[in-house]
Amino acid sequence: MKFKTDQLDSQKLGERILTMQSTVGRTYVDHPVFSDLRTLLDNCRQRFASHDAYVYRLQPKGRCAHKTYQAFWDDINALGTGFLARGLVTLPDDYARRSAATPDVLPPHYGEPGSCCELDSARSRIAVIGENSYAWILQHNANLFGLGISVPLDKQLSEPELKVLLNRAAVDIICFDAKHYPILAAVLPDVPTLKHLVLLDDGNLARKLEAENPQIISLDTLLTGGRAALAAGDDRFSRICLDPDAPAALIFTSGTSAQSKGVLLSHRNIAYNAGQAARLLDIPTGTRALSLLPLHHTFENTCGLYGLWNYGVTVHINDNLRYVGYNLQDWKIQFVLCVPAIVDALYKQIQRTIKKQNKERQVELARLASNSMRMVGLDNRRQIFKAILDRLGDLRWMIVGAAALDPVEAAFFNDIGIELWTGYGLTESAPLVSCNNQELSILNSVGVVCPDLSLKIVSDEQPAHYENTADNSGLNMFNIFRFFTSNETEPVKGEICVKGKNVMLGYFGDPEATAAAIDAEGWLHTGDVGYLNEKGCLFITGRIKSMIVLNNGKKVFPEEIEAKLCQIAGVKNALCWGEPGNREQVDVVCKLQLNPEELPENCRRPADTAAVTEVGADSVLDTVAVREYLDEHIAALNQQLAEYKYIRYCIYTLKDFNLTTTLKIRRAKEIEATHAALAKTGATLKDKHLQSID
Repeated sequence: MKFKTDQLDSQKLGERILTMQSTVGRTYVDHPVFSDLRTLLDNCRQRFASHDAYVYRLQPKGRCAHKTYQAFWDDINALGTGFLARGLVTLPDDYARRSAATPDVLPPHYGEPGSCCELDSARSRIAVIGENSYAWILQHNANLFGLGISVPLDKQLSEPELKVLLNRAAVDIICFDAKHYPILAAVLPDVPTLKHLVLLDDGNLARKLEAENPQIISLDTLLTGGRAALAAGDDRFSRICLDPDAPAALIFTSGTSAQSKGVLLSHRNIAYNAGQAARLLDIPTGTRALSLLPLHHTFENTCGLYGLWNYGVTVHINDNLRYVGYNLQDWKIQFVLCVPAIVDALYKQIQRTIKKQNKERQVELARLASNSMRMVGLDNRRQIFKAILDRLGDLRWMIVGAAALDPVEAAFFNDIGIELWTGYGLTESAPLVSCNNQELSILNSVGVVCPDLSLKIVSDEQPAHYENTADNSGLNMFNIFRFFTSNETEPVKGEICVKGKNVMLGYFGDPEATAAAIDAEGWLHTGDVGYLNEKGCLFITGRIKSMIVLNNGKKVFPEEIEAKLCQIAGVKNALCWGEPGNREQVDVVCKLQLNPEELPENCRRPADTAAVTEVGADSVLDTVAVREYLDEHIAALNQQLAEYKYIRYCIYTLKDFNLTTTLKIRRAKEIEATHAALAKTGATLKDKHLQSID
């Protein structure tokens, strides 16, 4: 391994190798792969029966509740039995035969990618919406283990969006927390298929709502009834035969409710991808993990729940983002799945502390000395940076996905002793496609491809194809050919396509979109553009949908420019797009969200000079200084880009961008809002160049 002493310069980081145990091939971890989630949990609860599966607080900073793997298994069976005993769910008469997936019942190729766009009308459709909680996890798994199709919904849905999705999925039962009752009560009259409401909360509020509305039944009531029915010999739920290739979950992608796609995933899709994640990483049994991301998102769901079952990990459920720091320390968290925004927040918090203590130079020298020692096999990072690490509990591993990660921040965490691995996936692949790991971790890469998953790059130049083949020992060798263009120096860049047992069944109610996404050979066209390097690591360069096509035919991927913009001090978020300009040309433009506290001091107005009546940027910023600051940095950035990629116009705001629950920018909505704001004033982007639009 070779570490450069100039690694603090983001422009020189490049494809720095953070970890490299093997450069020719790699051995994936030996984990069994299951065809359904119930069999997976059954295996894990037998291996880790007395281990805590989940730990959560009854109140923020309050007392903790613990659920072992055996208790979790028992609770799922009790809840499922409670649903059946109360008649909330009725199993079809021929359920056993249907679940056996016999050829005379199921259509040819059922379960293959793109083979299914509809749901069985005889099976219940059960939605789950609410904050991350043990009750949410319990209900979702009871659905999957036999009650019906689980429909996890975004907790941030507005009233109109919730109504649209409940009707699109023809939901029979919705399980919700008390926070969502007002919005649910408002849409109830407009969702004719809804028959039952299950309240995930317990206690006095649950009893009050149950008494007020006969449609509502609490989770606690169902658990109590289920345990009594089990004791009386009711074993219907535990005897349900799951069809691993039938739709198990309907997951709506982010976007407007009318346009978001409903992804149908089978048990095999999810369980297989959880197995792929377990074989790709090696996490010690008993590791303490923190659940931060929304559970309705497949990244947290598949990797943060099911993938971690394989290791016997204890998942601690974070009660609120405000308490992340407290929970990291109090629970001595070791493992976290997160998004770049969370990494960025932790990084900036650490940097503020370092600056406040006037230890910038000391930390920089310590990083260089530590990396020099690592070059000769001495890894003392956790001792050298103990003062920093103690503030983060016992944090050792972070997997980051959903958006591009700042390479400077990735290098920093790796240097102080936290292994930060970036991964890549999408809902349609359940979701994991690739991830860095203990064996090979390269900066700016999203890692090696999952075991038993084929990946190819489709471009106008020539195809590059990567495929994993495993022998009985579990050794997976790279079979990489035609990586590079004819001159053998540049990797082939193009659309990333994947093929494997984790690829979705199809888009709900949309066979045309399914056919467009999955071709006749079973390849899922991701819409993402990237390339493979000589070590078999995947790099993402942009999305086809957001690609800017210029008049001269050249293509610009805004993600590349946005990543550079976000490295400017004071820039919290950046959005680039192609704007029609004069003479029918297309200009590359950008909108920045500024954080005044991170801007240079001369860009901020003294508090006592701000007029009480002023609002927006003018009240806190010296707009002339900000204009000069941005002009200087954008000019410098343009010099790093090809001329056709130059940013022509830049505007800024102090307001939050429109984000998804995984903190990705909703591009279309944000651009639309920008155009609307400009239209109100009659100004153009050129008029507002280097100015606020607040």
